[in-house]
Amino acid sequence: MIHFYSQNGGSNQRSSRTKGILLIVPLNSPTCPLSAVCDPQNRPFRPPYRSTGERAVTQSILLLVLYLLLYAGLHSLLAAQGVKVWGRRHLPGFDRWYRLFYNAVALGTLIPLPWLLGLPDRTLYSVPTPWNWLLWAGQGLSAVALLLAVLQANPAYFVGLAQLAGDGEERGDRLVVSGLYRYVRHPLYLFSILFLWLSPVMTLNRLVLYGLVTVYFHVSSLHEERRLTQTFGLPYRAYQQRVPRLWPSLRRPNG
Repeated sequence: MIHFYSQNGGSNQRSSRTKGILLIVPLNSPTCPLSAVCDPQNRPFRPPYRSTGERAVTQSILLLVLYLLLYAGLHSLLAAQGVKVWGRRHLPGFDRWYRLFYNAVALGTLIPLPWLLGLPDRTLYSVPTPWNWLLWAGQGLSAVALLLAVLQANPAYFVGLAQLAGDGEERGDRLVVSGLYRYVRHPLYLFSILFLWLSPVMTLNRLVLYGLVTVYFHVSSLHEERRLTQTFGLPYRAYQQRVPRLWPSLRRPNG
């Protein structure tokens, strides 16, 4: 059965009134500039994907991209070495409060995200049962591994409580090369990426979000590499030589 889709609007050409007939309009037709399918009133056929909220979905994507750029820019600014140097010079107790403040800003700026993901969207795919259970299991394992990576990396320092108790930013930082850090240098980024992309339902907004977050994690890991090299020097360079940065190697880890 053939279904016709019509849009509001008229035409300056006479047309056939016979229903159920596909009308092939010449390329030079003023009604349909390309070969197209027209409805019985000879109005140009427009596919649903062009007419059902396309503008609203585009606006959603633009808002989401703008938010993510502002989010990444703010956090990159706060993590910049120049900001830390300025803070140590002008703000008493900067090292004690910096990490806690940074994490508070990170959480606070995530508040608009659920609203943004609720904007007009389009589903790209939905993995059916039972395969979606495999993806959910993968997300669960990624979440457990993410929590384990935090616990192995001195959680009190990670949150900022160790610095607040008296350990400065420099003294509280220590090089962790055991556990999950034996297989990859940035397991927090790795398992966050896996958790996102193992989602059994993918929409256009989520695709944009996950793609930009993945790029952000990749760039952030490069900046963090420079900071860790400056902080730990030769021990970290040796660690770089034997352990991959973001994606685990099939080789058996050394050390």
